[in-house]
Amino acid sequence: MWKVRLPGEKFRRSHKLCLPSQSASLPASRPEKEAWRIAWRTWEQCSAIETGDTLTIRGLADLYLDRCKNDCYFDKETGQPTREYRNCETALRKLELIDKTLSADAIILEHLRNIRDNMIEEKYVRTTINKYIAHIQRMYRWAAGEGYVPGFVASEVAGFPTLEKDRTRAKEAQPVEPADEASILAVMDVLPPMLRDMVAVQWICDMRPGEVCIMRPADIDMSDGEVWIYEPTDNKLRRRGKHRYIPIFPEAQKILTPYLKRKSTAFLFRPRDAMKQRNSIKRSNRQTPVQPSQQDRSKANPQKTPGERYNTVTYGRAILYAVNAVNAVRKTKELPPITPWSPNQLRHAAATENRALVSREIAAIILGHAKGSNATDVYSWRAAKEEAKRKAKEELRTAAKQVIRAKGGRK
Repeated sequence: MWKVRLPGEKFRRSHKLCLPSQSASLPASRPEKEAWRIAWRTWEQCSAIETGDTLTIRGLADLYLDRCKNDCYFDKETGQPTREYRNCETALRKLELIDKTLSADAIILEHLRNIRDNMIEEKYVRTTINKYIAHIQRMYRWAAGEGYVPGFVASEVAGFPTLEKDRTRAKEAQPVEPADEASILAVMDVLPPMLRDMVAVQWICDMRPGEVCIMRPADIDMSDGEVWIYEPTDNKLRRRGKHRYIPIFPEAQKILTPYLKRKSTAFLFRPRDAMKQRNSIKRSNRQTPVQPSQQDRSKANPQKTPGERYNTVTYGRAILYAVNAVNAVRKTKELPPITPWSPNQLRHAAATENRALVSREIAAIILGHAKGSNATDVYSWRAAKEEAKRKAKEELRTAAKQVIRAKGGRK
């Protein structure tokens, strides 16, 4: 028996094991197959260490990913690996550029340099390259602590330099521009009613994309009729013990009222409802009569069904589809395309507008930024830049006038 805690499980469970050669002939559930895979990999790695065989870079990466999935980047609330785990997995995949049979302790700085140069050629931005290299360095630091590689190897890998801004061939990440109002309104015109309401609520309330996706009636405090308070069940600072409270303004309350008739624990915006709305609109816009065989085209047992709620990926994909649809129509009319935008840029647009209307402190409260944080300044960087230019020019003029007066006094 093999006692293991699989990804997504809170406790360790016992699973029967079998040899790899027997796995094809034995019926097993998905958790059992996952337990077999982990057991085989662990056995191979332990056998290699005990017999003195070389632990390869690929084997070390597998060990580290297993540790990250179940410990380092594991969210206890959701029972799933966090988003940073996917970033770590992508970073360690870059090690495939090195010979997979190479010993883990045989890595040299030339290997890291080749990985970095490859990412530069693939047009990765500088900050992403530094982040991926940092994941590799973190893996070797952990491996040295566990005794898989000598300490001097981890020290050598840790000494690999990062790329500095404007001192490398790697391109720089451009600041996220806020979506312009004309593009937002053009996309809202072609969105299904539910997605249109999602965009409107996020825009009005300065929400992050993930926060509008997980809205439920149970999470909204409607005790004050003028301003409701929404507390998301998940937020980016939840693991640090921070709570996020979002004001629901009267304009958003009117949009949300029809959706509040759902069960208190049901999500307000569900993809399956949006699909029904989209199909209903397509059916109403049909020009030819519907054939009897076309009355119901739903499959009895579909392989894929719409989920219970949107996530940041599906929400952003829906916006992208709408942007492409708008631009396709404008192309036929020989009009210039609208600027593509994402849900994150929608938050930037709302935050930039509010920052221009209210003080920095009020904007920080609405946006959910911590006290003392400079995150709010991101949404006023244009105004701050122009203000800095104006002050610099004014100081230069004042200094120059003093020089002119001093020279005139000598004469």
